[in-house]
Amino acid sequence: MPAATIFIVDDDDLLRLSLRDRLDCEGYALVEAGSCAEATARLTPDLDLVLLDFQLPDGRCQVVRAIRRHCQADQGLKFARDLTLRRQTPSSPRRSPIPASAVA
Repeated sequence: MPAATIFIVDDDDLLRLSLRDRLDCEGYALVEAGSCAEATARLTPDLDLVLLDFQLPDGRCQVVRAIRRHCQADQGLKFARDLTLRRQTPSSPRRSPIPASAVA
């Protein structure tokens, strides 16, 4: 079975690199963009998941509209608005990863 394709859209190069390294190790096929304009140009119907930064400097609305146009009828558009990434420091408590079943 082919690997799922994940599209990472974020203007933060370090965050994109981190996500790319982790997801690549897990065997996912990856597509990346650093802006809304680049994301809109690289969007294809064969994407399985889009990780979209909601604070892109050039907006996000046109990307969301383009995703909606490219979605199959049986697919949905889901947002994880309350999910935040926090930097780990020696004094910060360790958090367990969120299981995939919790966001599906």
